Amino acid sequence: MNVHGHDVTSDAVGVATVRLDKNDKLDALAASALESFRCGGLAIDLPERVHMALWRDAEGKWHGVLEDFSDPVPAVLLVFTHDWLRLKVPQPLEP
Repeated sequence: MNVHGHDVTSDAVGVATVRLDKNDKLDALAASALESFRCGGLAIDLPERVHMALWRDAEGKWHGVLEDFSDPVPAVLLVFTHDWLRLKVPQPLEP
C-alpha cells in the first residue's frame, strides 16, 4: 500500500493498518496475524504470525498489545518497547 507517498508492505491475514508521524516514521501499527512489515528502512519479520498493535503515546513512548500469544515477545518487537499488554480472547459462552 502507499501511505502519504511511502511504500508500506505487510503480510497479514485480515486487517493491517499503519499511521506515520509528521516525519513519515512509524507512529502506529495494528494487524491481525502479522508475519512481516516494511516501511522505509524499518523491517519487522516475526517468527510466527501474531495479532498485535503498536503505538506511540503523546510523549513518544512505545506501547504494544499482543492478543492470544503466550510465547515470549519476539526480539524484533522488544526493540520498540518492553511494555507489552497480553490480551486473551474470551471463550464463547455455552448455550
